[in-house]
Amino acid sequence: MKKKLIIVVVALVAAGGAYKTVLAKPATPAAKAKVEGAEPPGRDRPDPAAWSNPVARRRRPMKKKMLIIAVAALVVAGGAYKTVLAKPIEKAKKPNVEGTLYVLQKEFLINLADSRYAKVSAALLLDPKDHSAAAAGGHGGGAAPPEGYGAMTQEAIIRAIVTDALTGLDAGELEEAKKRDRLRKEIVERIHEETDVHADDILFPDLTVQ
Repeated sequence: MKKKLIIVVVALVAAGGAYKTVLAKPATPAAKAKVEGAEPPGRDRPDPAAWSNPVARRRRPMKKKMLIIAVAALVVAGGAYKTVLAKPIEKAKKPNVEGTLYVLQKEFLINLADSRYAKVSAALLLDPKDHSAAAAGGHGGGAAPPEGYGAMTQEAIIRAIVTDALTGLDAGELEEAKKRDRLRKEIVERIHEETDVHADDILFPDLTVQ
């Protein structure tokens, strides 16, 4: 950033120098003579510029070239300002989670192997295009859902899939993260095969094994 700022300053200085060289009004012969202590040109002292018309003609292309350089320097300075000092447009950040979380309200009580059991809460991460949890329709075409159930019409099937997948497992299948992740994938695959719910994932926010 500091390096770019130096480039902008150098470009502006160059543009200013070119302006002074090309666009600044040149001193008149009379002014030059006054500064140098000489008398201004008159009838007996012709203007020295009149003696050097060929030289003046040769200087005109050089003056035109310097004007082009000055304009180019200003363009470069303007571009450097836009690149370095202008505030960049920030892109909208992509959301970390896409879709809708649907919490299965009723907690699962699962029998495990070796007379152990687990209490599990679950939530579905639904695809953004999924509308299975829309309140319209509900259970039984507008009837209030049973206690512990939400608005998803096929929630009972989801609960049955989860119960079947977890019942009789060794406690380690739920306690170890990698094994639990494998179970989640298997449950999502069954949801796709057996229901019309478009779930991208299933989460177990709370899990207790006893």
